[in-house]
Amino acid sequence: MDAKLITKSHIKKAVNVHGLPGNIIAGIAMHLLGICRINKLHAKVANYNGRDFSTALLKEMNVGYEIPPKELEYIPQEGPFIVVSNHPFGAIDGIVLIDIFSAARPDTKFLTNFILSHIDNLKEFFFPVNPFTEKPDIAQSFSGLRMASESIKNGSPLCLFPAGEVATTYGSSIIQDKEWQSTIIKLIRNSGVQVLPVYVHGTNSHFFHWLGKVHPLLRTMRLPGELLNKRNRTIQVRIGKPVSTNELAEYKDLKELGGYLRSRTYALEGNVQLKLIHPEEVYSIPIALPKNRRALIKEINSLPKEKHLFTTGNYSCYLTDSKSIPLTMHELGRKREEAFRAVGEGTKSALDIDVYDEYYRHLFLWDKQKGKIVGAYRLGYGDEILKSKGVKGFYTKTLFDYDPEFSKYLSKSIELGRSFVTLEYQKEALPLMLLIKGLLYSVLNKPNVQYLIGPVSISSWYPKFYRSLMIEYLKKYHSVEKLDKLMRPKNPFFPNFHRCNPDMLLSGSKADSIEKFDRYILKLSDGEYRLPTLVKKYLKINARILNFNVDPDFNYCVDGLVFMDLSKVPEQEIRMLARDEKNIDSVLSRFGIENSQGTGS
Repeated sequence: MDAKLITKSHIKKAVNVHGLPGNIIAGIAMHLLGICRINKLHAKVANYNGRDFSTALLKEMNVGYEIPPKELEYIPQEGPFIVVSNHPFGAIDGIVLIDIFSAARPDTKFLTNFILSHIDNLKEFFFPVNPFTEKPDIAQSFSGLRMASESIKNGSPLCLFPAGEVATTYGSSIIQDKEWQSTIIKLIRNSGVQVLPVYVHGTNSHFFHWLGKVHPLLRTMRLPGELLNKRNRTIQVRIGKPVSTNELAEYKDLKELGGYLRSRTYALEGNVQLKLIHPEEVYSIPIALPKNRRALIKEINSLPKEKHLFTTGNYSCYLTDSKSIPLTMHELGRKREEAFRAVGEGTKSALDIDVYDEYYRHLFLWDKQKGKIVGAYRLGYGDEILKSKGVKGFYTKTLFDYDPEFSKYLSKSIELGRSFVTLEYQKEALPLMLLIKGLLYSVLNKPNVQYLIGPVSISSWYPKFYRSLMIEYLKKYHSVEKLDKLMRPKNPFFPNFHRCNPDMLLSGSKADSIEKFDRYILKLSDGEYRLPTLVKKYLKINARILNFNVDPDFNYCVDGLVFMDLSKVPEQEIRMLARDEKNIDSVLSRFGIENSQGTGS
């Protein structure tokens, strides 16, 4: 076997210069472009073929790749499918994907660029054409696409780089694939098989992209050097869950289908984690110790009857001011901080207690059997706050600047805040449901209250991509434009969708319901992330989320401003929460509901 991968003849043919000048130019180019070093590298592994070659080449270059083990399980073990990948490097990315997919499915085939197809050692994987062209009338390209289609029909997987060219700036400031080729997207659509998105993390050197701005040919000539500079590197690869044929069928337009698959591929960048910060690196101050438990129990048992809202099973719900419960406030401060730290938030203080606690009421759920705090809310009555302290008396005023017109909503509201369920009870659904019930019961004797307003947080421990996608979804489907304009965040959240189009990611039926979007986030994130539980609960009772602010005092979590119109809480939710209430008629009538179903319904 000729160990030379690229010869002077190849160079002369590429630049169309022959004779003595061609020999001189080719000789200089062989050295300047690193082709001599490429040939030496190839010579060391030239006796290998197929996957043995890709493995030997990666070993010789000391190049590794990392994939979460569970993502390898997404590769179907039988039947046809199509792999779509971004194309950040131009050579080593193809070698890595050959090594990965030929191990799982030795029958995998590739449509690839001219550089990789030039390696005879890998020819068993390649169709003998360059399919990436917008001119399907070219005989070779048509033949290659036909062969690829037949291969899929025969049950083999097919790997594609749909961009057809290496990622670069393409006239913008972002290094990314160009728009994916319509001929390839048409092949995908016509194949009738599931698609596996794959993301390869990284980019070529700044020099490579600068050369492309001078002339695209210079960028292409630099590719051999870009292969060589990948030595001693570990490449991050992420494999997404398959896109089903039903999902593909939602896109009738080729451009939309290509845009969606491209965005699904780049969305996997959100799963490439930076070094996680351990809690002990963030929270240097320990949480305060509890006070005497017997005294705490006595304090709660001594609360007047009117402070008690309801009891369900072992859980009793109370609403009172801070002056009546000094020991309970200490415990609430401890448990708040503990719960918030567990999700990467918290004040980093020993107790989460502030000046607003002094004049806000406190709604808390008490496990009377175990003698423990289960969860709590902090409630500020809008009319009282406006009268005594003005708009600046609202906690949310530290997060948002309100237009004067918004005061008419504040005056008829209760501001919610500092909601939590203690760690011990978070695996149960009942505590949060009873806290929501407590919120609704807190307005029974407040006919002037029409709205519940307050922050709900998305932790900074969510990767920014997933925070961005959640916020985009909430803005698009669960906001009120008229009200959104009446406030400005003091510290706005700036999204980062990497190289995805968020409209494409939210296209189709993925945002048809809260449950569908929640499952979609779970799918994109490889089972790691979903909408925060409290966000989902608010949305299910028809709350809106108006705007978003980054809170540096709460470990840079994103606070969305919840706006709940009590007249729009679904009737079935009210009935469900009030079903065990003896005086159910008074509860239902507060929300304008007639008890046509009878007591206890």
